[in-house]
Amino acid sequence: VPEALLAALAGNDHVTAIHFEMTKWDDAQCEALARFGLPPRATELYLMRNAITHRGIASLARLLPASRLRSLNLSCNPLLSSGGAWNYSTWLESESAFRALGSSIPPTLETLNLNETETAKESGDPQTEVLVEALATRRRKTGRRLKVLYLQGNSIDDATAVRLAPALAGAGIEEVYLGKNKIADEGGVALAAFARSEHGPRKLSLYGNQLGDAAAASFADAIAADPILELLNLSHNAIGDTGAGRLSEGLGTNSRLRKLDVAV
Repeated sequence: VPEALLAALAGNDHVTAIHFEMTKWDDAQCEALARFGLPPRATELYLMRNAITHRGIASLARLLPASRLRSLNLSCNPLLSSGGAWNYSTWLESESAFRALGSSIPPTLETLNLNETETAKESGDPQTEVLVEALATRRRKTGRRLKVLYLQGNSIDDATAVRLAPALAGAGIEEVYLGKNKIADEGGVALAAFARSEHGPRKLSLYGNQLGDAAAASFADAIAADPILELLNLSHNAIGDTGAGRLSEGLGTNSRLRKLDVAV
């Protein structure tokens, strides 16, 4: 994307949605966008399926605070790619970039899409947790919270899910989508506690993970407590008849859940 176009866009007060998906957009263009700024009325920015790494995230974090964005889509970018060999320095850069992203979310932003961005490629990578913790800190300080967070297809496993659950509760995100990850019973139990918490979600999707009967039992207890949860998607997991039976029992004392999906 030529910089002349970015410069022209920045001064346009009619553009509300910007689509640069599948344009080979990279870190250098993120830096250019941060330099020129967004159109004053822009509310949607779509940068999916490009070549943005954590360095581009750092640039976008500088752009966001002054924006009026309501939706930011960075799905299908290699956000954990270093463009070379990983070392301690690049690991720290990546962690700092994700913390900056979480801290720089403008008050208008409602939806952040990080599907298939490799944000938990290794169990030891803290980027997902760092991002959500920054969102939780922002909520404590300002009362502002993100409404919708997509983290599907990011190889999030039990260890990451266990760390992530209390941060999600602290962030108060209303809709959390964690489908197509690697979350099994241990992570499922932690996320069930999140679903049951005072600041739990209205919608939680965990389709296509590795949840079993133990996780289902924890979600059954959560449902029975009648939290604010309205939609729970546990489809395409490893829940058997025992787990399904427990979920059915949990529905007996629930008045708020509108949809429970346990399709196989």
